[in-house]
Amino acid sequence: MTSRPLVILGVIIIVIAAITAAGYAMNGRSISYSSAIDQSNSADQSNASSTAPAGISPAFYQSTTTPDISADPNSSNSNGSIPFLASTTVSTASWTAFTDKADGYSFKHPADLSQNVLNGGAVFSFPKNSYFHWPLLDDAKVTVTVSPACPKITDAAVDQSPVSFAMNGYQFTRTIGSDVGAGQLYTEVAYDTHANGNCYHIDFLDHATDGAGFYVDDASLIAKYDAQHVSDLTSAISIFNGIINSFRILAPTR
Repeated sequence: MTSRPLVILGVIIIVIAAITAAGYAMNGRSISYSSAIDQSNSADQSNASSTAPAGISPAFYQSTTTPDISADPNSSNSNGSIPFLASTTVSTASWTAFTDKADGYSFKHPADLSQNVLNGGAVFSFPKNSYFHWPLLDDAKVTVTVSPACPKITDAAVDQSPVSFAMNGYQFTRTIGSDVGAGQLYTEVAYDTHANGNCYHIDFLDHATDGAGFYVDDASLIAKYDAQHVSDLTSAISIFNGIINSFRILAPTR
């Protein structure tokens, strides 16, 4: 008789323990779910992207301008200056040096750019998940080629007459272009300089989806993602500016 109350008491204790454990589990799950919502909102706030329209103003590509006496008089810059690759645009102090001894050139680049060396050129691609935000994850790359004649920009229509200017002791010609087609947007900036009987062609090409509206329907999200993408593309071009600033021509061994 005396054992029965003990059994009942034991059952009650087990039930209470089970309920308490369930409460902790639910509380933990609630915290985890709440955290997931917070992370999703945070990701939503940071993963805003956008596509810059065709015919971007040249001022979009550089953060500063410097007058240059050799500026194209037909340039769209009303003050007669050209957007200049200011050395303060981005710091290259921690970047990795790349040297092509055969063709005779070198430059610095962020270590996280993936490298693919081709015959007569080198391609450095931007990791899209590092430099761009969802949903507009661009394919962006810098290509350097050395050939007797300067190639034309291939994936874009010219937006601005080529502009010539001196920088770091070299005479450069810059061409800017963009194009839209089948929901795709191409932005291209190319710099050409001549030495050693060749044209050194340094080209930035960005391939993007033409707007966040291809991925989301909400107008506010589209605007937010589009605005973020302009910032992302600006940052990538700022990296390109740093590459141009660090570009040096060497005596080729080829």
